Amino acid sequence: MSNRKYYVDENSFDDIESEEVQYWVGFLMADGCITGNVLKLKLQHSDKKQVLKFKDFLKSEHIVKKVNEYNNHKTCSFDVYSKKLTDVLSNRYNIIPNKTKTAECPEELINSRHFWRGVIDGDGSVNFKNEKAFIGLWSGSIKLLKQFETFVKNNVKIRNKITKGHRCYCFRNHSQKAAPKIIELLYKDSNVYLNRKKKAAIKVLKEVDIDEQ
Repeated sequence: MSNRKYYVDENSFDDIESEEVQYWVGFLMADGCITGNVLKLKLQHSDKKQVLKFKDFLKSEHIVKKVNEYNNHKTCSFDVYSKKLTDVLSNRYNIIPNKTKTAECPEELINSRHFWRGVIDGDGSVNFKNEKAFIGLWSGSIKLLKQFETFVKNNVKIRNKITKGHRCYCFRNHSQKAAPKIIELLYKDSNVYLNRKKKAAIKVLKEVDIDEQ
């Protein structure tokens, strides 16, 4: 008999063909953390709905905690203790401790738009300002950004290059021919996403005639 205090579906990540699995692997690659046998997800409090979506995906009974950080910055913290889950995420999906500079897309998901949407939702930006579409991704891992660049180039014609900043690498595209197509590739007909970025993507796709680009 299990002595687990809170239930969680430890088989949540077994079906690699699932859109949800691919998305959440990408999102955890960007924003998740593994410490020992604990899977951690902490987001700004305004993104609490995203944490609750992940909790539902895991069928988890674990508690989502509200945390007051420095300067009264509020976050949502969600911790799940499960050796099986952390083993699967580490060994199969490369969600490993201290992955900031070594993050790498699993080979099986390199061509998954759902995986990359998860990464963008975690560490990227989708904007539409002054009639200009923009998409960007920041990471401490040059390997991950090169994989994303390759994924994009396999689907959309682009010219931009990855740049190096003070603390991380960056992929930016604000071409009015390419950026909307990248956004469409990632977000069109998607079923799982960060609400505010899907909203921005819908605005781009509604206001830009991609067929004329």
